[in-house]
Amino acid sequence: VEDALAHPYLTSLHDISDEPVCIMPFSFDFEQHALTEEQMKELIYREALAFNPEYQQ
Repeated sequence: VEDALAHPYLTSLHDISDEPVCIMPFSFDFEQHALTEEQMKELIYREALAFNPEYQQ
């Protein structure tokens, strides 16, 4: 990540004093369960409703 942030393309966005480094890697194990297509559609629908409650049936 540090090498990517040091790339010239990101020079205008890169500020080393404002970019903390995480010592411990994040664990995304909770995302490893398999979902059916219908389950995925339902999760996306619920997420959309969270931002657009006026579409609730």
